[in-house]
Amino acid sequence: MAKGSKTSVLVIDDDRAFARGLQILLEDEGPCVVRTACSLAEAMNDLETTEVVNLILGDAAMLVGKGPLARLRALRTRSEMEIVLLTTDPELVAEHECRALGVTRILPKPIDPEAVLELLNQV
Repeated sequence: MAKGSKTSVLVIDDDRAFARGLQILLEDEGPCVVRTACSLAEAMNDLETTEVVNLILGDAAMLVGKGPLARLRALRTRSEMEIVLLTTDPELVAEHECRALGVTRILPKPIDPEAVLELLNQV
């Protein structure tokens, strides 16, 4: 990402309070624009209408499966876009399948704020 530009983040989670909490955490940390989507349809609309998304933080329960992840991958606006899944149930996530569909990292819920902020700094 170009020096001085803001990181664009999309948080996808059906728990509005959780999504909003991540938005506040990330926006307080540094120069970024964070949008939230509480449904897959909202997320797809956002990706279709937003020029750049650097990082997706998505609820694994909403996104796991070849359909949703494949659709996200097809809408990737930049090849270096990171897709990170957040999960309360690691058994739900077949890591090798997720990686094949473009997932770069899987983080457990409840989230570690430091781990999420580290992600932001790496994008």
